Amino acid sequence: MKPCLLLASAQNDAKEATRYYRRTGGNRLARRFVAKIRASLESIARQPAIGSLRYADPVGIPNVRFVALNKFPYLVFYLDRGQHIAVIRLLHGLRDLPTLLGDAAER
Repeated sequence: MKPCLLLASAQNDAKEATRYYRRTGGNRLARRFVAKIRASLESIARQPAIGSLRYADPVGIPNVRFVALNKFPYLVFYLDRGQHIAVIRLLHGLRDLPTLLGDAAER
């Protein structure tokens, strides 16, 4: 099992989304959202190749993968770095993903 390290951009995405769910649905919904993030990270840590490579070519980030959060419209984008998993973004699936991920590629 590889450790998952959230980059600052992914941490900010998670905080922003959690605040949104807390504000609109209350603490219980926010806690469920955080639990789904944790479950997805555990799955990725156990099997890094489970994610789709769908956005790798369009955004110019070789081998970037994503998994969808169960019951929430968010996608976890990550890279397998050998000794660890680098989680680069946590984005709502209806946003302009190529543009947002392209910004991550430029950093």
